[in-house]
Amino acid sequence: LDQLRHEQRVVDDGGALRLLTAAEFKERVSEPTSEPMRTLYREGSYPGCHDNAVFAMIAWYEMVGLSWAETKENVVEWLEDSGAWARGGFEEATPATLVESKRHVYEAGYGWKEKAESAKRVIERQT
Repeated sequence: LDQLRHEQRVVDDGGALRLLTAAEFKERVSEPTSEPMRTLYREGSYPGCHDNAVFAMIAWYEMVGLSWAETKENVVEWLEDSGAWARGGFEEATPATLVESKRHVYEAGYGWKEKAESAKRVIERQT
């Protein structure tokens, strides 16, 4: 139950806990609410940080459990809606091409996940 709460997969529904549907969960995690992801999501990326921003957005959606298709859809939408794409500074011709070129970030589980697993391996060798 603690894990479900931590992952925001349950809600208090009139005194009873209710497991979110897949659609409700996707909607809930599609807009990051904690810093620094909230600022990145709301403000969009600017030239000079595009690579890190796109990397972070992909890693975020992988972390919260969205599929690659959902992640790609959300990041493309974010690039367009936040104004990041219109600001320019990208080598790729389209937002979809850009996101597809970063698929390895999703597949490798980069971001918090990779760093946490690496740290855990070191800790386990020490104990």
